[in-house]
Amino acid sequence: MEDWENETWAERSARERHEEAQEAAARHAARERFLGKLFGSSDRHDWLAPAAIEDFDDLLSCQAAQLQNAARFTLEDVLSDHISLEGRAKAVGALTRLVQTNIAIAKALRTAEPEAKSKTVRGGRTVKDVQD
Repeated sequence: MEDWENETWAERSARERHEEAQEAAARHAARERFLGKLFGSSDRHDWLAPAAIEDFDDLLSCQAAQLQNAARFTLEDVLSDHISLEGRAKAVGALTRLVQTNIAIAKALRTAEPEAKSKTVRGGRTVKDVQD
């Protein structure tokens, strides 16, 4: 006879809980390794904090990078085991909007004229004459 056939109900329940806990720990460790590879770091703050801005003319590019980080953070929710079906649907919708916004910024950056001046306060047009 097998060992499990001689187990009492309490022993079997304890063994099953222990096995489930080990499986959950293994899934959690595998997910952490996956997210570390996906996002380039195992530190969650690295995923969210953008690089320091050295040139304010690159602000739009920085915002695109921040959107990319937000998309990664939202993707973590989409891939989470601990989210309801309704929550996952909302996260997928948010991720879709983030990706669409990032694409729009990329198109704006690509179509911008290289000779165009910045529209920021310090780079805007100067007023030639005072209006009446």
